[in-house]
Amino acid sequence: MFCAFFIFTLLIQTGTTLTLEEAVDIALESNISVRKAEEDIFSAKTGYRKSLSAFLPTLSFSSSYTRYPDEITQETYGGGEIVLRAKGTHQTGFSMSLPLFTGGSRLINVRMNNSLVRLAEYKNEMTKDQIVLGTLSAYLGLVQSSKALTISREALETALENLNLTNEMLRVGMVTNLDLARSEVQVAQEEGNLLTAQNNYENAVNSLCDILQIEKTEISVVEPEFLEVVLPEFDSCMIAALNSPSLALSEVSLSIARSGKALSVSSFMPTVSAFAGYSWSGNNFEFGEPNYYGGVQLSWTLFQGTARIHDYSGAASDVRSAELDYLDVHSQTASTVDQNYREVRQAFLQYEIALKTVVAAQEAYDLTDRMYKNGLATSLELYEAMNTLEKARLGEISAYYGIYLSYSKLLATMGVLNDFVQDGGLYE
Repeated sequence: MFCAFFIFTLLIQTGTTLTLEEAVDIALESNISVRKAEEDIFSAKTGYRKSLSAFLPTLSFSSSYTRYPDEITQETYGGGEIVLRAKGTHQTGFSMSLPLFTGGSRLINVRMNNSLVRLAEYKNEMTKDQIVLGTLSAYLGLVQSSKALTISREALETALENLNLTNEMLRVGMVTNLDLARSEVQVAQEEGNLLTAQNNYENAVNSLCDILQIEKTEISVVEPEFLEVVLPEFDSCMIAALNSPSLALSEVSLSIARSGKALSVSSFMPTVSAFAGYSWSGNNFEFGEPNYYGGVQLSWTLFQGTARIHDYSGAASDVRSAELDYLDVHSQTASTVDQNYREVRQAFLQYEIALKTVVAAQEAYDLTDRMYKNGLATSLELYEAMNTLEKARLGEISAYYGIYLSYSKLLATMGVLNDFVQDGGLYE
């Protein structure tokens, strides 16, 4: 945590370079949702420990003193007198009570609070996965926009060089004024593309700052060295997803609903408690003989209107709702895994196509450029080849990072993204 705070302070002060690992660490340490999830876990564990304390006896101490204005006495035969009420009376003692049977409510409360702990833990895992996924997306978006900005600058430089070349060729009569106009239009177009790329870069910086919850500042990023993606078998991905925190969350919610139903049933049962005590009483701070007592108490609410019946009906409805929610989450999870798996495979194919497109577009541009300089191609053909090459380069970048974004979404659906990243399974 100290390391993440140090990086955060350094960013605010100097705007230094930020690696993907540092970005993920800052996001997990500073994000309010993570801190809230951790507090929810602490609160749930406190509730669980509190439910266990219901099995322990309750020990109480009490002491009282009463002062009256007058002492009341009564004469006895033989000339003596007895004190009916002294000016000062006191009573001191200890008492203990222990529930022996509560209709199962204590056990149900323990089980319910244990489920609440697991619920909070699963929510924490899901929160971390979503934050890591958002950080990866924002960071790679900034890397991609940085590369796109570089490509736009290079395209503008090429367009300016072609404009100068066209001016020279026009002077010797190799091209017409139409070719010069096309060159000027191309320069203007590349200037517009550069402005768009700069705006996209600034938006990407702001998006990353929002994810990291830091002030807007100059952030330089480093292109991560990704490890080769090894796509597991589809069945393995499905099994992992069906055991992921998202599905476990609905299972725990169903367990809590069933515990609530059982708790409503326990309200119809009697309760049995044991009690015992030890006390002293006397007048004017004089202790008399101690008193002992103990026993067993049975309590059974036979009629309470229709409140308990309505509680049971509501709890039964909650169980049915939780069962339907579990089925819905199960279906959605399976569908999401299938979609994400296909997106990863498609991303691989798109990247292969993008690589081939760049090679072909580069060859076409080089050939057209040579032909244009020798008067064998028109300026229109040159600028079409130039635009095609620029789009191909941008497409390659998008396709490359698309592999890791789609793969990260699949890992998040499987519920293992944060652990996978922390274990160094995604990048070096």
